[in-house]
Amino acid sequence: MTSKSASISLSLLAAFSLYAEGAKPVVKAVSFYEDIRPIFQARCNGCHQPAKAKGRYVMTDFGRLIKGGDSEEPAIVPGDVDKSYLVELISLDKDGNAEMPGKGKPLHETEIELVKKWIAAGALDDTPD
Repeated sequence: MTSKSASISLSLLAAFSLYAEGAKPVVKAVSFYEDIRPIFQARCNGCHQPAKAKGRYVMTDFGRLIKGGDSEEPAIVPGDVDKSYLVELISLDKDGNAEMPGKGKPLHETEIELVKKWIAAGALDDTPD
């Protein structure tokens, strides 16, 4: 056995041992800055930024992101996915379509779930100063 394959075997054995002993895997908290912001930048900010602000909704400013726009519904209610209007807009219907984003494909299910987890965890803004 080469040293590389021995190293891989030992790593796998250690990981399996931890799993077998009931150790829980470390679950990284959803980060606005690292996980959510890039989704919004790529899929939403083209239409929801100060120069355009469709529906008078700006997603580039955290306070305005939470508040919402023309609907007068709070876009994000920290800790409450069901009351967060943004979730309703990005969620897929039975045909795989969503109201937002208005252009292009809907967000992927994993992106939607990430947004929901972030909201459920309190929708914290961890953007560096």
